[in-house]
Amino acid sequence: MNFDDTVYTPHKEGRMWGYIWQNIDGGDPKWGEHWVNSGAIPYDSLLKRVKGGAGQNYSAWSVAYPVDEPDQKGSLKIHWLVDVTDWATKHCPDKCHQRGGVDNILRDKCLINRVGTSEFHRMAPEEMISELWQEVKVTHKPKELEINNSVIIDSLLTVVNSLLGGARVIACDLCPRFGKTLWSMMVAHFTSTTDVIVASYVYTVWGSYLSQVPQYRLFKDWTLIDMRKSNWMEKYKGSVKSGSKRIWFCPLVKSETTADRYKFLQDLKREKLWVVEEADIATHTAKVNPGLQKAVGDDRVLIESGTHMERAIKPWKYDKYVRVSYFQLIVKQREEN
Repeated sequence: MNFDDTVYTPHKEGRMWGYIWQNIDGGDPKWGEHWVNSGAIPYDSLLKRVKGGAGQNYSAWSVAYPVDEPDQKGSLKIHWLVDVTDWATKHCPDKCHQRGGVDNILRDKCLINRVGTSEFHRMAPEEMISELWQEVKVTHKPKELEINNSVIIDSLLTVVNSLLGGARVIACDLCPRFGKTLWSMMVAHFTSTTDVIVASYVYTVWGSYLSQVPQYRLFKDWTLIDMRKSNWMEKYKGSVKSGSKRIWFCPLVKSETTADRYKFLQDLKREKLWVVEEADIATHTAKVNPGLQKAVGDDRVLIESGTHMERAIKPWKYDKYVRVSYFQLIVKQREEN
């Protein structure tokens, strides 16, 4: 969930909140600020503000909530709500009041691709969240990662023990809503990985890493590097200097820079873990797979998919096959709750 944990708790004093929303029927995401008065529930106050800012009659809107409330449908999506009071108090105390303009300061500091002077940005919401969170997280207490489903724990231990025991390629048939992003990062953590390489033909996969990983204390020393961006080498050098570990996004859509990316990652002398996400989409084809397998070499690999696993693993020689069905996941969750 991309909401601050205190979003449903009234504050004793007024506080400054930031939010990212989007009309998912069309339009880029927007970043703005809202002053929540003392005694008000931030979520209710922010929802009213966003609906009003959308310029529509309230009754004309329904809200599409985050993914943990999948049954809600609507055209107004609130991607992120975050308390920025402590950040503003530290960096621009004279702005920390109603209509203070804290959103403009953070926008200019963190967000690129701004359209003129508007609040619109030609950036994916997950990318906006990541860029802003990197700035404001220093004034937030990071979350502790908890796994309360024994099916997820068992699959994690199976994969970790297999990799530590010498296995190299693991086929991971993991159902929707399994939580592959954080699960994969846990695998990396327990196998002393320094570089996670997320390789996928599907760009939205990277959005999950951008929006989820930075929120947890366990992953505070990881730098996210998108190899589509022109500054990826600069970010890499910065991570080496700071001593942080790295999560790379290596898009598998073929381009003139594909060979250079592969060559760099192949030559990277680190403890690498490749996570081939949505592996049933294009990754298995003759146009993509040979170059990918050459770049992987003898590194460890997780071949992940929730559908058409037989297609995903066809070109790979795997050492272990791990499967968690949706039925297993939900039944165990209900038993343990």
